[in-house]
Amino acid sequence: MLSDDADVLYKSGTVYDPTLEDEIKWNDPDIGVQWPFVEPMLSARDMQAKSFQEYLQSVKP
Repeated sequence: MLSDDADVLYKSGTVYDPTLEDEIKWNDPDIGVQWPFVEPMLSARDMQAKSFQEYLQSVKP
């Protein structure tokens, strides 16, 4: 369910740089979060998110 009353705030320690953005799938089984809903409404970008393993492989050591 969407809400007209919800606000989301992000804390950042540096200036925003879109080239540093990345996503991990919300329902990745390797993370194992037990969400209290069946499936959320996702943006097109979030639907293309990486699995946790794909994310780990893409991160530079």
